[in-house]
Amino acid sequence: MKVILLLVGLLLIAGGAAARTNSNADGKFGVGFELGEPTSINVKYIQDATYAYDGAISFTYNDYIVLYGDILMQFPKLIPRTNEFFDRLTPYMGAGPVLVVASNSDHPKGEYYDKRSDSLAIGARVPFGIEWMWDRVPLGIGLELAPGIIILPGTVGMVQGGLTIRYYF
Repeated sequence: MKVILLLVGLLLIAGGAAARTNSNADGKFGVGFELGEPTSINVKYIQDATYAYDGAISFTYNDYIVLYGDILMQFPKLIPRTNEFFDRLTPYMGAGPVLVVASNSDHPKGEYYDKRSDSLAIGARVPFGIEWMWDRVPLGIGLELAPGIIILPGTVGMVQGGLTIRYYF
């Protein structure tokens, strides 16, 4: 439980620090949620047109807490700019670590663990996605697919992803 509280605290501190340093109207720091697997509260910081960082915390329906953070490469000119809708689309791909903590000591064997007695899993994910930025409200809506692998305590493949919605400051 101490590990969970520490991780949640670190995520909140990092998100608060980023929000304070980027709270002007440039729209570089986004806060929102992802509907999917895992359904999460997430943040994204857009460094420039090419690089961004995202992270999330999730409490899943299988009694897991999932934390991840990614560095993303954005490709704003990959899609031909044929109209106003396509001008606002930005595809991206990235990589980052994922940490899964069992919040219930009697959790069933599930997608992140290969043994019943494990309570911590560490792995990596490779997200692929696309985000559309609305011009009237600083809102980003996107789709993401993130295949990955849990490395410890055992090797288990996984697929994460979903619909993201973020408000940018």
